[in-house]
Amino acid sequence: RSVLWAGDEIIKSFFEDNVELLNNSILDAKRHGVRLDVKAERGITAQGPPYAMGITGIWTVDQLKIERQHLKSETRKYTNEITRFHTPGEWEKIDSILDDIGDYAGIDRASGTIEARAKLAKEKGNFVMQHIALGDTYIHLALRLNAIECCMLLVEAGINPCLVNSLGEGPPDLIHAVHIGG
Repeated sequence: RSVLWAGDEIIKSFFEDNVELLNNSILDAKRHGVRLDVKAERGITAQGPPYAMGITGIWTVDQLKIERQHLKSETRKYTNEITRFHTPGEWEKIDSILDDIGDYAGIDRASGTIEARAKLAKEKGNFVMQHIALGDTYIHLALRLNAIECCMLLVEAGINPCLVNSLGEGPPDLIHAVHIGG
């Protein structure tokens, strides 16, 4: 296995609050010299996810919706510039196809809570969260995903629990977002 998967495995463990997966990922990361003190940065490419933790891309639900709307408006703009005009029924089909393309993470087609839909997206290899901020650490992400046991393991692994993100939020500031008992 490539060491590049380490960030994916760490974030995947938060979605499940899977301490065993996180522990194994931390041990593998340390064995291969992969840093655990990474912070969320701007995405690597214009076409990719807006946030990255190392090389692991992360989206927010709202950003996916914005991307889909942009895709639709650009397609309509291009289509209106050519001489062929579409009937309302044809536009309905076009919009449906664009919705499928724009929903590549599968989050809108899934039913249930935001958390359940985000978990489905994670299973497809797409990390979609309700919120993320530049400078978030793995501890911030774990708290945002209600992965309390993972947070404790990250602190034990040596990640500084006092680091703040670009919004000035430290992990203690996110405790209010944690839902105890499910």
